[in-house]
Amino acid sequence: MLPNTCIPPRDRPATRKAAARVRVVETGALETSTMPMRPPNVLLVLTDDQGYPPIGANGHPFVQTPHLDRFRAEAVRFEQFHAGTTCAPTRAGLLTGHYCNSTGVWHTVGGRSLLRADEWTLANALGEAGWRTGLFGKWHLGDAYPYRPQDRGFQHSIVHGGGGIGQTPDRWGNDYFDDTYLVDGAPTPFQGYCTDVFFKEALKFIEAEPEAPFFCLLSTNAPHSPFNVPPEFQALYAGKTATESYARFLGMISNIDQNFGLLRARLAAAGLEQDTLLMFASDNGQCPLAVAQEPGAYNAGMRGLKGSMYEGGHRIPFFIRWPAGGIGDGREVSVNTAYVDLMPTVLDLCDVAAPAERSFHGQSLAALARGDQPGPAWTERTLVTDTQRVPRPVKWRLSCVMSGAWRLINGAALYDLATDPGNAAMSPLSTLGSWPSCARPMKRGGPSATVRRTESFRSPSATSAPRSPCSPATTCATTPATGSGTRARFGGATRAPATGR
Repeated sequence: MLPNTCIPPRDRPATRKAAARVRVVETGALETSTMPMRPPNVLLVLTDDQGYPPIGANGHPFVQTPHLDRFRAEAVRFEQFHAGTTCAPTRAGLLTGHYCNSTGVWHTVGGRSLLRADEWTLANALGEAGWRTGLFGKWHLGDAYPYRPQDRGFQHSIVHGGGGIGQTPDRWGNDYFDDTYLVDGAPTPFQGYCTDVFFKEALKFIEAEPEAPFFCLLSTNAPHSPFNVPPEFQALYAGKTATESYARFLGMISNIDQNFGLLRARLAAAGLEQDTLLMFASDNGQCPLAVAQEPGAYNAGMRGLKGSMYEGGHRIPFFIRWPAGGIGDGREVSVNTAYVDLMPTVLDLCDVAAPAERSFHGQSLAALARGDQPGPAWTERTLVTDTQRVPRPVKWRLSCVMSGAWRLINGAALYDLATDPGNAAMSPLSTLGSWPSCARPMKRGGPSATVRRTESFRSPSATSAPRSPCSPATTCATTPATGSGTRARFGGATRAPATGR
């Protein structure tokens, strides 16, 4: 792993090109000046177990999210953005640009949520290029050295333990209110509700040095179970839900929304809004503990919740806005994109070059965010997600291979979202030869292609040559790790294999 050295802004390496600055003039049109563009601040707000549906502007009939609705209308929204189906895997992919299984993170417990020590994170990359880096809220990629956030590029962190407040690795007695969190590893008591605390501390970090670019990951524990929420937010849904847990779940989201509105107001008051690359996402589908118990709960016409290989398990909201960089105006991008695209996108927009020995499974979304029309490389792209939650990955287990509107489930059932958006009926295709030609590569290049792209699954402590991802009980067909002189092909795009991570 490259050292985490923070280079002062004036001494940053020449990895960013001079660029034109974009601003909105009185007519509403974009005007370009020759003024050099300031490197953007980077701020990702990531919620836990919220999913795509419970946002008013995404069609929910009564959830109260006015600030997120407004941001969605002003940002670029990626309508087919896909993640892992559970918490830690998505976080691993967002922070590395690699499919989660290749990073050692395919579960949430049992040592399978530890991000491999040789992974180069987004915090590493931006910290080495001169950004201040901070994490507030949920980490879930390791609680002991060398897996803690302070070991992975975050210069300042305030986090709870494990995968949720109150879980075994967390401080005894934490219950979302007046809890003790780890401040750069030191237990420190706080007053207030967890989401309020994390937003408040993130703002302190942001405003401490307003002239220095920052990367802030504001990763809420909410609306993760057990759905503890201030009473006034639960009261917003009195008489609107059949179950108390669903009212609490939505109340937690409305609390996030209120904090998100305050965050944006403070960015504007500090003169930081124009120069901040602000992103909002969730980590996976809606929490079944709240939504599955609610009769008729809104799921945006999708099948499945958190942990599911169907659309509702891994399609998440992803909104991105950077006014000075020409990203915004309520544009919609409908091609398939994924969590592995976030790191290459951020580095591209920040004009930070990755070292030659680093590569990504994802691709930069910068051009799409700025309004370029997607070509065949995007429309014919293949993406993969799965739910392992076992000691060792099993080929095709609870998997979804995506290409255009096609969804191949578990390597066996083929669905066409164009005619069957709810995955209600499998396409009547019994053999590979009878499948549409555009869908056949999905069968040949699903999880096996992911293995090729990610070299192989290794034990969390491995730093040498990878080994087969298959246990003796599985029938996974593998491809050996490719050398520096070969290339791996996947989803219509040819790129060098990941090495030396």
